[in-house]
Amino acid sequence: MASIYPNQNADPTLVSSYNFTESDRMYRAILENGFEPYIRLGNSYNNSGPVTNQANFVRACLEVVKHYIELSKSYSKQLHYVEIWNEPDNSHFWRGSPQQFYSLFIDIFTTLKQNFPELKVGGPGFAPSGYLALGGINFTKGFLDALRARGIKLDFFSWHVYTNNPAEFTKGYDLLYPGASSSWF
Repeated sequence: MASIYPNQNADPTLVSSYNFTESDRMYRAILENGFEPYIRLGNSYNNSGPVTNQANFVRACLEVVKHYIELSKSYSKQLHYVEIWNEPDNSHFWRGSPQQFYSLFIDIFTTLKQNFPELKVGGPGFAPSGYLALGGINFTKGFLDALRARGIKLDFFSWHVYTNNPAEFTKGYDLLYPGASSSWF
């Protein structure tokens, strides 16, 4: 988002507020080679910064998704998946408080689902520390509790897990909610 919508005070309804050049090039290459795109809304390691205007940022996320839905249609394809953020439990990717992240995520999620109910929307790509370290576990639990309090059911919940051990993929949920079923989200 920092590359596509670099000025969070710019009017998010104006095309001139965006720079789609590089992301369009990559997105077209994905479509032209027969792959299904997966969009992640957020910032990357090399350009992470704070969200300074939440209302504009949320609207910009909506406009970016609209842009890529239309671009997909021009290739007779459909966008199915949107992930919100990347490793918010890593201070390099999220510089605000956990509560600020929960609020932003919920605003983006509800805006996207209201406008595109057919999209599968989820995230946020928690780092392994989100289930291995106490601070990460608290951040993750707080996130899931905030979603539950608002009655939000994600279409998918994502972790970044780097292992060849299949048991590691369920360890996070088991640590957060021992003995519970994951069917609620």
